[in-house]
Amino acid sequence: PVLAVTADTANETQGEGDATALEDGRELAALLAMSRPHGLLKARAGQLRKCGRLPQGRWRFGGLLQAFRSAFQRLCGRSASSGKSIPAPEEAARLLLACWAAVCSWDQGFLAAEAWEQAARTGFTEALDLVMPLLEEVSSVFGLFALLQVIEIAPEGEAQIAARKAVVKRMQSRLRSSGATCPVCLEELGREPVQLIVMPCSHAVCLPCYASSVRAKACAGRCLVCRKVCNWSNIIISKLREDFGGLMLNMVTEEACALGASSNPLETPPPEFLLASICADLSEHLPYLVEVSMTPSSFSRLFKASSIEISPQGSWMVTEKLELPNSCGRGNLAGPGLEAVATARPRSVTLPVASTLVSIATVDGKVSYNEFQLQDAAAFTPQNLFGLLDHGGTVVTTWKVPLPMKLFWSSKLQENLESEGIYLCEAMVKELLERPELEIFGRLSMFDDESDDAWSDAG
Repeated sequence: PVLAVTADTANETQGEGDATALEDGRELAALLAMSRPHGLLKARAGQLRKCGRLPQGRWRFGGLLQAFRSAFQRLCGRSASSGKSIPAPEEAARLLLACWAAVCSWDQGFLAAEAWEQAARTGFTEALDLVMPLLEEVSSVFGLFALLQVIEIAPEGEAQIAARKAVVKRMQSRLRSSGATCPVCLEELGREPVQLIVMPCSHAVCLPCYASSVRAKACAGRCLVCRKVCNWSNIIISKLREDFGGLMLNMVTEEACALGASSNPLETPPPEFLLASICADLSEHLPYLVEVSMTPSSFSRLFKASSIEISPQGSWMVTEKLELPNSCGRGNLAGPGLEAVATARPRSVTLPVASTLVSIATVDGKVSYNEFQLQDAAAFTPQNLFGLLDHGGTVVTTWKVPLPMKLFWSSKLQENLESEGIYLCEAMVKELLERPELEIFGRLSMFDDESDDAWSDAG
């Protein structure tokens, strides 16, 4: 995809050139305190431009990465003869802010993380000295959770430990002052903030309860409190995927042992199906959002072709990969502010299998319905769906898209399972993970007659 550095961002950055990193940090903290913060992508790009002097224009990912690395090398290296390899504290602090904004949003996230990781090796303490005074001004629990991830990227040492303690203490203060409890076990959340998952809406849940909700398919990909879609950044998704590695090992081991004790071995699914089912649940819990325009005729045509169906949970679901033309949708949406990643509207949008409809609205946004309102209105046919909007023209639809299931599988996981006495056919696992239509997130049960063919094919 094309990642853009816009001229507007460049002009804004040049106009704010005299602002200190602390002042920019305060603006970012205030932005995160909003219920729907717009501007995280600009804040991230602005900080990168201030410290890295990225050129204007549109860049493809490879070119942008190369340009940023070159600029960063000039920033940190200065000249070989000068011997000055430590970046200026102000510039290191701006890289910290860029990474903080990227953890909360999406676009170019790993660019900011890589740059901050390099700067933190030599300028971590100096950057913290400039930025940490604003810690008491951060009111967003999600903002603090994201800042904790930024600190974890820095090299281990006394400075990192001290910074981690300061952020954890602030999180404890915010959680206790609000009387926050886990929505599942009802335990107080302020005791061990490190063992929490904080949603982009700032609602938190303890890690064990979040893990149990994954397999129970409870509010898949949504906050357990307000049911908003958790539009994670790519940096947090990467971290959660690592955390899910241990979770998957425990899930497969425990469920395989439970199924192995069944009195009827014919009712016991192969461990490959069990693993694919768990990967499906995990991928559904780490979705991203895509906005695409559709017309009543195009939607009806897809419905008649069974390319879009109603799931048992009452949601509109994509049952085969779709490549849709787009006239007014914004494409991929990033962060809690649902900002468009691309500067230009994409001409087409891809919806993979198991994408579910989150909302539908008129182009002007004056009339809109979310997934739960559609279910309450029993909008289970295209006629009923578009009848709610009382609009016969183009509408804007937003879809929750799960990550590919194969991202949760690794050879290391297979080795760990074999050490527990669970042996898998790698070819069958890869086949199942590449074909989500075999088990569309619970739409087909492994014990239904409809899935007999899938069993025999995979076998």
